[in-house]
Amino acid sequence: MREGRWYLGQGLAAACLLVALLLWIRPPVSELPMGATAPKGGCPSSASSFLRADPDIHHAAITYCANGDEARGTIELRLPANHAMRPRLAVAGYIDGHAVRLRIALEDDEESLYVIQRAGEQWQPLNIRVPQSWAGRPLRVVLDDQGTGFQQWAGIGMLPEPGRLGIPIMSLLLASILLSALALPPPRSEGVPTPPRKTPVRRTVSLVLLTASVALLAAKLYQGDVAGVWHHPDQSIPVKVMVAMHEHGDLNTDWARADLPEFHAFRYNFSGYIQAVYLTIKAIAPAAFKSEFDLLHYLLEFSRWSAALTLAVCLLLLVRTLGVGYALVGVLLVATTPQFLQDAHYARPEAWSTLLSTLAFALACLKPQQRWAQFGLLALLGMLAGVLTTIKFTYAVFSLYCVAAAWQPVRQLPGLTRKLQHLGMFGGASLAGVVFGICVGSPAIVADLPGFLAGIQALDHQYGGGHPPFGPMTHGLVPQWHWITGYYLATLGLPLVVLHVMGYFRTSLAPAKAGFLAVFAITFGAFLVQSVFFERNLTALIPAFMMVAVAGAANIERFAAARLALQRPLARRLLHLACMGLLVLAGAWGMSVSARLAPYFDRIHLQQILDERTDRLQGIAAEVGAVRTEVITYPQVLGMDLPPPSTDCVLFIGTSFNDDWSRRYYSQMDQSFIRIGRIASDFNDVPTGTLHIYHSPAYELFATRPGCRLTALPTSFH
Repeated sequence: MREGRWYLGQGLAAACLLVALLLWIRPPVSELPMGATAPKGGCPSSASSFLRADPDIHHAAITYCANGDEARGTIELRLPANHAMRPRLAVAGYIDGHAVRLRIALEDDEESLYVIQRAGEQWQPLNIRVPQSWAGRPLRVVLDDQGTGFQQWAGIGMLPEPGRLGIPIMSLLLASILLSALALPPPRSEGVPTPPRKTPVRRTVSLVLLTASVALLAAKLYQGDVAGVWHHPDQSIPVKVMVAMHEHGDLNTDWARADLPEFHAFRYNFSGYIQAVYLTIKAIAPAAFKSEFDLLHYLLEFSRWSAALTLAVCLLLLVRTLGVGYALVGVLLVATTPQFLQDAHYARPEAWSTLLSTLAFALACLKPQQRWAQFGLLALLGMLAGVLTTIKFTYAVFSLYCVAAAWQPVRQLPGLTRKLQHLGMFGGASLAGVVFGICVGSPAIVADLPGFLAGIQALDHQYGGGHPPFGPMTHGLVPQWHWITGYYLATLGLPLVVLHVMGYFRTSLAPAKAGFLAVFAITFGAFLVQSVFFERNLTALIPAFMMVAVAGAANIERFAAARLALQRPLARRLLHLACMGLLVLAGAWGMSVSARLAPYFDRIHLQQILDERTDRLQGIAAEVGAVRTEVITYPQVLGMDLPPPSTDCVLFIGTSFNDDWSRRYYSQMDQSFIRIGRIASDFNDVPTGTLHIYHSPAYELFATRPGCRLTALPTSFH
């Protein structure tokens, strides 16, 4: 019976890996929709060495032929009758409406639409919607290139139909993972004897297969495709710095050398991250340095694989300490945390720093008995802290993991003298590791320490006095406390916080959780005395926070089993499943936020969101009889720059991030204009943060008093 469970567990783990690999097999080139014709004219998209290949684009042609930009040509294709408002087409190049024109017309009518879209050296979804009256009628598309100058070419291709194969494959993979978790016998720590022979090998094989499956699944799920469509405000920084490094042929991460005039003062920020990405791209794709867009693509790849590897580390640590069932639920909780999901899709350093900090947490759980192994562990933890310091100088606080790891062996030594002697040696090993980590993470910082310190001073000057809308308008400990705790209660939920507290009542994940608690307390306390709060600065702590919460659920199980005196294996198994279910329910709050966030990283869903938002605004403008609309930008909000009165009916669309400055501004608008209503953010229940600023702001709607039909306001916006 026991042997059968081992073989079943290994078989299911192997099935997990096989199904995960199926997710990465690209389907064959899509067939043309019935009634459509392939592009006639032009050249294959491979004719341009500058156009970035996109495997999702099929039946494509470009006008960049033998003569490059000087080539002329016409490309035509036919689209069958379809009720979709957006043709499933992609364009590349520079459609300017003059030398290069794209016309979409009804096949049986002269009514036409002309498109202007400068996609550049990449494929982008065609950004146009056809009129409602065109629904269900075939279309004719003509791309005419008569330009011979620089950047006067274009291309057109087909977008794939929405695939349905991925959903059943992912469902099968998740089911296989759960079944393998149930089939694998529990670890020795749960009190169930295991066969002494072959057990370590079998368990290792199963865990390797499961870990690879989880990493492949995570990397696939985090594969966003909005690059070039949606722009993160900071994504140009690492790109420009790496371009400067490539041009100079060195590892100098100084922002002052890059084409970033507005950021020159913030020297060497993110250095450890930028250097790691630079060396990775240099090793696997050196040709990417020819295009800034290609560099951005690999930055995003680096983030998603960093997130995937973080989940692999979490899985291995939780399997080792709490068992496969809790490990899989813990990985699910980490993977669906809104912050973790965001950073897996951003060209920023948080995904990389989260991987390093989670690895440090996992290593701090080790308790080596040999003295040389203890010194080696402390040096390694110090090195990770040093590398983290080169990413953000505030990450130097992660060196406290060295203190946590050293405290237990020192405390067991007899005599104060021996304790102090070993404490000094352990401290020396940790310090040596930190220095080595800084030298490895960014040698440029070591070579220009004054420049690095000047960059820190510039950052402190920039953010030390507040940075709207990141933080409350009223400075103080209490407003900052409410701001930070409100954000995490809204994105994680109180049940997970309670489970996290329960995780400190036993020795699971010790002594790492003591180091985590110290790191969190210092970081949280530092933000309490600031007038600004960026949730990104706590991202590196999210996986460890979740793993301690998982330990809390395991503690509840052990306490309940002892109090109920459960002896039968079935009863213990049911209790185990109940506590795993409790964990999933505790994480449901954060999962609901992530479910609203996920569409923003898919270009088709993102375009649908933007279309719906535009339709709503246009519908409101038509109902009130507005002759024009005006957008109130956030700089106007900060400057209290109210729009002038108008005798025409004007619809004002004000951007709001659910922050104090917006509330102050729009309360003033109430005195001069008529408030029509508000289009809420998708994250209206979350305090101000990057969810609003980067993805889904709210819109406050006002109209001028004269001229507008204010007697028939749309009731849904009162």
